[in-house]
Amino acid sequence: MPTLIMVLDLSPQMSPYTLLLEHLQNHFKQVRFFAILNKAYPQDQLDSYVKDHALHISLLNPMESPSFSARFSWPLPYFLLYDAKGELLQNYHGAIVEEMLSKDLQDLLDNEGK
Repeated sequence: MPTLIMVLDLSPQMSPYTLLLEHLQNHFKQVRFFAILNKAYPQDQLDSYVKDHALHISLLNPMESPSFSARFSWPLPYFLLYDAKGELLQNYHGAIVEEMLSKDLQDLLDNEGK
């Protein structure tokens, strides 16, 4: 199953991207969606963020306190698109429009259906 992963933090600037992922997840049922936090957050802060934004995506909180995205100097948000075989097809960073991700997801699903 194709997978789209987003790396983000809990800043207010990321809210539109979590909503984007939610919307894509509702539209593309054949794709797995995950959000990974760039660093470990206290569980109460994470719970509050999920509640405030009514999130239904899988939001993964790393166990380690050091930021793993800082090791790779990834600008946030950072997206990774994998095909059904687990091969990285595309990565995106910074401001991403929904239409771009939707088109890439639909193209991936169309190609995998052939």
